[in-house]
Amino acid sequence: MVEIGDGGKSIKSSSYERIVLKNTSEYHYLKIRLELDDTNISLNAVEYKQLIISALKRLHGEVGAALPFDVLTYEEQNLSAILRVPNR
Repeated sequence: MVEIGDGGKSIKSSSYERIVLKNTSEYHYLKIRLELDDTNISLNAVEYKQLIISALKRLHGEVGAALPFDVLTYEEQNLSAILRVPNR
């Protein structure tokens, strides 16, 4: 687009292009690690998931506790896991 300025000179107006990238991924993946005061606590994968659900419920209520997620990997030594969360 070209516009004519005050002195008869042509001025090229600035233009921009808007690009929108939509997240087409079906899932998001999170690596999380719990840090507890007592370092001698041992949790299995089911207890770990239940602890996350309890934390979501305390933070976001029943809606937070109802959010679906999967524990894909769990490392009992350092209380870390990779979670898969659906992209809504």
